[in-house]
Amino acid sequence: MEASILAKGGLMAFATLLGYTVPSKEQLPDTWAKLFTDEGINGIKFWDLVNVSVLLIVIATALMHKKNVEAMGGQVEPTTWAIFIMLGAFVSIAGLSKLVMNFSQNKFQREMK
Repeated sequence: MEASILAKGGLMAFATLLGYTVPSKEQLPDTWAKLFTDEGINGIKFWDLVNVSVLLIVIATALMHKKNVEAMGGQVEPTTWAIFIMLGAFVSIAGLSKLVMNFSQNKFQREMK
């Protein structure tokens, strides 16, 4: 807990040194503040958005790589495809497992009411 507080203070000091102001939680709109809570906005949390963004970046990078290799007259190696697939699978599995756990927990809570 103390390490996260020190990291937050260090990050804010670094941002201030660079000339940026970091708003406090009270200064954020309610929608943004809810994004960082356990409930999120309609069950969608900040890290869910990060997982989706990372997955889209992996897919876009794979497609750009394919386009560049084919433009040079080559063909993408199967090993390269395997690496992109493994990256995408890792992000998907990590994100989907949390999503499934949240839905099953919500279903269990509704049944227990």
